[in-house]
Amino acid sequence: MKRVCSPAGAAPAGATLFEYTLNASGDVSPLPQPDVDIAHFLLGRGPYSWLGYNWAGCSDGSGPPSAKGHPYEIPEGIKADYGVPMGPCAGQSASGSSVWTREWTKATVELDCSTLKPTITMK
Repeated sequence: MKRVCSPAGAAPAGATLFEYTLNASGDVSPLPQPDVDIAHFLLGRGPYSWLGYNWAGCSDGSGPPSAKGHPYEIPEGIKADYGVPMGPCAGQSASGSSVWTREWTKATVELDCSTLKPTITMK
């Protein structure tokens, strides 16, 4: 977050995959923290970014249960319309703060990296 959210930083300009956090079994379902993953994505994404699973679940069917039927979760939060970013993310307004924020036209996104508590407030 420091690299992307610093005054000199910038969201990635090229194609960038943000990955969902897999569960303890390395499985795609159930996702352990989809709201944190969505907030992280909204804070750091550039114009050509997406949130997904990478290669998780891709197999010949002999792997974990999710690989056999590909029951990929689509978290409710990913279906929301947050609008467009109004600028880069910002953070650490107070010394030692670990809260990062980014304004979108339809939402304010925050993530406290010390507690992994996301807050997305629709406008």
